[in-house]
Order: sequence, then C-alpha cells, then structure tokens
Amino acid sequence: MSKTRIAAVDVGNDSIKALFGKADFELNIPNVIARDTEDRPVIGIEDLNEKDPLDGLHIRVHSPALLENNVIYRVGNLATKSNNPNELDPGSSKSEEDQTLVMLFASLALDAVREENADTFKKTNNVVDANYTLGTGLPLREVKEGKDVGYRSQLLSSVHQVEFLVTPKYQGIKVNIKFDEVKVYPEGFAAYINLVMDNNLNIINRDLVDKSILIQDIGGLSTDIAVIKNRNVDDDKAQGFNLGVAESLEQIREEIRSKHGVELDSVVMWWILLRKNMTAITLWYAEVGLAFMILRTAF
Repeated sequence: MSKTRIAAVDVGNDSIKALFGKADFELNIPNVIARDTEDRPVIGIEDLNEKDPLDGLHIRVHSPALLENNVIYRVGNLATKSNNPNELDPGSSKSEEDQTLVMLFASLALDAVREENADTFKKTNNVVDANYTLGTGLPLREVKEGKDVGYRSQLLSSVHQVEFLVTPKYQGIKVNIKFDEVKVYPEGFAAYINLVMDNNLNIINRDLVDKSILIQDIGGLSTDIAVIKNRNVDDDKAQGFNLGVAESLEQIREEIRSKHGVELDSVVMWWILLRKNMTAITLWYAEVGLAFMILRTAF
C-alpha cells in the first residue's frame, strides 16, 4: 500500500501558502502564472542546477480537472518576470479557475520531488508517484454556493501530473499526484482550529471551544467573515464578500506610476511590502496572516 503525505494548502489570491507532513516543509509562492514555451531560454544553462527551483519554476500540467490541459507555465517568481503574467481577477471563483489548480499541483510536486521524501514516494524512471491527504479552503461565498463539492470531486477523481521542464534541480522529472482524501474548508475556519489546538492536535484553549467566535479573513480579492458556533461555521451568519486589499494596492500602484513614472506589477509590489517588514497593522489586512476577533459573548 502506498504511503500518503499530509498537505495543508491555502491558495491565496496573492500567494500560495503550503505546509507539509508534520510541519517539516513549507512553501510560499506568488500566485502568478504565465503561459510559456517548452524550451525557455536560459543564460548559463550549464549552471541551472545551482539555482533555486522556486526562482525557475517551469512546468507542464496535465489533469482532466483543467479546462485547458497540457499547458506549459511559468509559475511564481519566474512568472512575475514574464510579459504576460496572469493573476486571479476580482469576482472570479477560485474553485473554477485553472490557476488555482496549477498553483496547487505545482506546490505538491515541489514537495514530492524532495530527497527527504524518497522513502515516502515511489520513483521509477524519473516519474514520482505521490499520494496526498489534502486540507484546503475556498472562500465562504463559494462554499455556501456548494462549489466545494465539485472542487473536491475533481481532485479525487483523477491522477494529476506535473512535469518539470527547464526548472533548476528537477528538470525532466514528472510527478503523478493522487489524492487519498480531500477536505475543503471555508477560508477562515483554519484560524479557529489554530486558536484551540496545537500542531499535535492537543486542546490549548479549552475555554474557547464552545464560545461563539468571529474570524475575519481579509484577503487579496475577498473578505470572509466566519462565525463559529458549537464548533461549526454558522451557515446563516457567516458571510463572504468580493472585496479585499487588491483595490487599495492598485491605488498605491497607480500613485507610484503617476508620481514617479515607475510601473510595478501588483504582485511584485506586494512582495516588496512583505520584504520590508511591514507592521502588524499591514499584516492585519494581509492574507498572509488571518485577521480575527474573538467574541466572548454569544451573538
């Protein structure tokens, strides 16, 4: 029987955040993709394997779940340097976007090919067969519309393949991804779990378990307000909105362009902000951290 590896993946509008195994590996990749050709030009190709795979993620993705199959992409940092970077659009549904799946599969493939997982996944002739138990999320609006059911089904029903093309260290390797189980939660619910349990699933805040809690997750393109009552999301009170920080970032980007004549890609600008160690106030509005407020009285 093949082994399965746990993966917790948040495909955020600004970046994908992934945690694997017993928190032994994590990834944070800009949520940007760009179509590309199979033989992308690389200066100093002989030194390719000395570079970071995250800076040269170049893949072909095959999956029946995709609307456009067998497409070649630049992903993450490499895509931000492209002339045709693609980000999620305001009002789009994550569960229906190829980009969501491409980012998800890319992150899993990056974990699967690591040397540390050689004893976990079988590798034959440069093909890795990887099984995952996945926990992921969708905006509350989509979950309330029932789109989580179809999203989960398309992940479970097929084998998905990522082929590394001109990618440092992994060129020529294919990863077949199969899901043993998929759990899709409303975005924001993970914050509740984090409040009451530690990484070993031990209760750390027992007094919060039966409290009414409001968790506000302000993301790039959406804001989710998850109301937790009796340890479950309250279907009636929980709400999701197509409104996030992307609009404010766009205004900042436009002001930089008009005042200084510098054209910044929105994702590049966001990563500049993160790397400049912005204050907790900024992180409150960032999807990288979950903004939440605990209500100690019932609604």
